[in-house]
Amino acid sequence: MSLPGGQPSLDARLRTMRIITIAIINGAVIFLAIAVFLQARGNMGLPRNPPIISYFALVVAGIDVLIYWFAPDAMAARARRQIARGTWMPDPRRPEAAANMTDDQKLLAVYQTRLIVGLALLEGATFLLLIGYLTEDYTPALAIAVVFIIGMLMQFPTRIGVERWVEEQQQLLQEERQRSG
Repeated sequence: MSLPGGQPSLDARLRTMRIITIAIINGAVIFLAIAVFLQARGNMGLPRNPPIISYFALVVAGIDVLIYWFAPDAMAARARRQIARGTWMPDPRRPEAAANMTDDQKLLAVYQTRLIVGLALLEGATFLLLIGYLTEDYTPALAIAVVFIIGMLMQFPTRIGVERWVEEQQQLLQEERQRSG
């Protein structure tokens, strides 16, 4: 996979995806450390009984996990269908940008979007869980936040994983084009 002129498209995208992933995870880990530090110092007041914010955070986390399992892949499938029809645009303000991209480059952009959406879902739930822990000292909220951070770490984009995903999408893209053509 390379851009016209020999610039490696995969390397550039991979570097960008890794920076974004690290930044998102870093924010959650720093907030985790702050929450644990403040709770350990006892600076947050008395915990509520029942821990309403934490319960709400657990419900939202459950909903986010369900969305996380389906939404990024559904978005990718929709984008793949658009690529097959020739209607996919990376930036609606610049429709000509897609004309200069190969299928691999388009699929890398889709992968990056899919990655960011998935990480954002986990990150949002993590922050809400940590707010519940911070304000109410509800340890299960902290434990689930740690599980979500581990889930974000598991999404770290590797060259092999991204290449495998793009190859799978290329096959599905060919099937889509054969069905519609």
